[in-house]
Amino acid sequence: MDPLESRVLHTIREYKMITPGDTVIAGFSGGPDSAALLTILEGFRGTLDFRLRAVHINHGLRGEEAERDAAFAEAFCRERGIPFARHDAEVREAARRDGLSVEEAGRRERYRIFREEAAGEGHARIAVAHHADDCAETILMNLFRGTGLAGLAGIPPVRGRVIRPLIAVTRKEILDYLAAGKIPYVVDSTNRDTAFTRNYVRHVLLPGAAEHVNAGAARHTVGAGEKIREADRYFRNLAEAWCREHAEGGEGEIRADAGAYAGAERIVREYILRALLARAGCPAKDITAAHIAAADDIALGHAGRSADLPYGFRIVREYGAMVIRGAGAGFAPAAWPEEDIRQGILRAAEVEAGPASKTAAQPCAGKVRMRVFPRKDCVNFPEGQCTKWFDYDKILHNLSVRFRQPGDYLMIRNGKKTLHRFMIDEHIPAARRGKIPVVADGSHILWIVGYRISEYYKVSGSTRRILEISFEGGTGNGGQD
Repeated sequence: MDPLESRVLHTIREYKMITPGDTVIAGFSGGPDSAALLTILEGFRGTLDFRLRAVHINHGLRGEEAERDAAFAEAFCRERGIPFARHDAEVREAARRDGLSVEEAGRRERYRIFREEAAGEGHARIAVAHHADDCAETILMNLFRGTGLAGLAGIPPVRGRVIRPLIAVTRKEILDYLAAGKIPYVVDSTNRDTAFTRNYVRHVLLPGAAEHVNAGAARHTVGAGEKIREADRYFRNLAEAWCREHAEGGEGEIRADAGAYAGAERIVREYILRALLARAGCPAKDITAAHIAAADDIALGHAGRSADLPYGFRIVREYGAMVIRGAGAGFAPAAWPEEDIRQGILRAAEVEAGPASKTAAQPCAGKVRMRVFPRKDCVNFPEGQCTKWFDYDKILHNLSVRFRQPGDYLMIRNGKKTLHRFMIDEHIPAARRGKIPVVADGSHILWIVGYRISEYYKVSGSTRRILEISFEGGTGNGGQD
């Protein structure tokens, strides 16, 4: 076995990335890193007893060059007998819609597609080709932008179902392996464009550090990241133990001993605050160092002080206690109007919804409004993210606006998926899953507000009547199509 292949096999076994019977879905751009990954995984199929599939994503950014890459990737897989799937993504549109950089939008689209591909499998792993240099670049980028220990830990070998078998090998080792094996690959011309942050770090900063500071700069950076990951894990465990001893309550409101908090080291207090926020149900997204510093100041201060936190949460200093409270009742389950909408075609209806905390999962508050109109009256699809259209004639039951229930499901591109599995795959915290409003046709979910709609109810060329549902009073993202 080639020395590089041996090291990759050791990484797979060390982190238990693949178990017998798994399906491994490998992201395959056709570039050198993914070509090495797919080649190595192909050779391990018999040894590790797993099924292998390749997924290629055209981001819609590079025109003819992207088509060249897709054709190369398909031919590469066909010659080796590896099942292949191609997906096209409109990354620029996703970036514009969600207010993201093209880089971040592309990353999100990739993992969305990978998750959808994995959804139809039993026990699936998503293999991506990140290597040691990628990890070093991530650490440096996070360091320059400002981050805690978690950001300085770099790219983990395993995160959920995503595995990174090449994480211990360098870019140079990969290129040497491809050359020795005469393994073909294509080169994405945008990877040389230093206008992109990562490319600047990759082609300017790291090579400069290797030339002028230490030839092993990338390797040493990754090594430091591994130690930082261990420290981050230690402090997380320490904070959880502190919460078990000094805090009570749960989702919506949690109280902690202010005296015990004041006696903790500053770095431990940061982890304690994040753990308390998680227990109270506050999503970690958008909790910045500034929010943690403000919360720490309140927790250490005098009784009666308070401060706002993201998503409608608030920290309050009381006598002997620090309290984190949610936004209140949240989105209350609401019955659809008693009138059967099928007897009121073209008639608008609305239901009152309680004020919702401004989270990604609960972006809209105020009223839920609906109307039904003929397909021929359709001009443009709604651009507001709190308004969605559905094929009215596919609805079987009276609609309800509620929270999840056992047996709920939706249809995605690969078939039926339970709501429970969808929430797990979307990495929605367990504490939030029961507070995400859904629009339901019996057990079939039309719309998971803040996430996506069911493929089954989407408006198509055969649609005769359209049901429009709007969550009025909110400004967040009402869902991803």
